[in-house]
Amino acid sequence: MAKNEQARRAAERDRRAAAVLKREAEHMKQQQEFARFRAVHALESMAPRVRFQERKLQRLRDEQTALLVAGRQAGLTWDALAAASGVTRQAVQQRVGRLIPSE
Repeated sequence: MAKNEQARRAAERDRRAAAVLKREAEHMKQQQEFARFRAVHALESMAPRVRFQERKLQRLRDEQTALLVAGRQAGLTWDALAAASGVTRQAVQQRVGRLIPSE
């Protein structure tokens, strides 16, 4: 009789432990889904700002390129353009050189 009682108690304890583990697993799954939702929402809300900054950066690059081309056509040397731009002569030549007709 005592062994049956012990077995019954052990089985009940195992069922309770399994129920607790199941609840914890469900809770963790909900937390993961919520974290995934927050991450997606954060990325979606950042997208317009990122696109705006990319367009702004492209406009600045275009303006800089136009100024470098104008400077080169006005007779400035590659070294002068590089010094004004804060980059190397090679960088200016790579960026602007293809836009200027051969002399």
